[in-house]
Amino acid sequence: MNEPRKPLSQALIAVTAVRLIDEAEEDGFSMRSLARALNVDPMAIYRHLPNKDAVVRAAIDIVIGSCVLPAVSMPWQDRLRAICRAYRGLAVAHPGVFPLLCTRAGFVPNDYPILDACLSALSEAGLSPEDTVRAASTFLGYAQGFALEELTGTLRPLSDSEEREIRSLSATDYPSIASLVDTLADADLDGEFEFGLAIMVAGIEQRVSEK
Repeated sequence: MNEPRKPLSQALIAVTAVRLIDEAEEDGFSMRSLARALNVDPMAIYRHLPNKDAVVRAAIDIVIGSCVLPAVSMPWQDRLRAICRAYRGLAVAHPGVFPLLCTRAGFVPNDYPILDACLSALSEAGLSPEDTVRAASTFLGYAQGFALEELTGTLRPLSDSEEREIRSLSATDYPSIASLVDTLADADLDGEFEFGLAIMVAGIEQRVSEK
């Protein structure tokens, strides 16, 4: 016996769109494929969301809403690290939707809890209002950019051919590369991400101490 079809709703449409976009990315996603997955006529979707852009934004909102934020009782440094780690984790969990999250214009509702949590941690650190806003943009931009480059393959461990090429470079022409070639070849993306967070947190602590 077939299970009864769930009533069509904005939430169901958005959740289904997330799954389809993650599976096929945006180029393979259409309102027709969404309607097939929901087992409805395409026009039924438009009674809940007016167009494809609205569907995609609803899917983005679902994904951002899955970002688990740290407890406010944690030290501000740990909260900032946790927010950035959680944001990076969205790319792993939703490889199709995440690039859209990075390129869309404007806010979706679930952006605000993340932004507020970041601003709260930075305000607690003792930054001025101007520096608080700038630092929030820096932290969230770092997490988003790192995750996107990691997801698209721009940022990744060296391939065998790349390692051979970099090891063949002249030590005379590229002395710093030659002296660090083993470290370059053994790059650890998790370590790189954490190093960037540590540098930024240390920068905030230094900024506050100079006031």
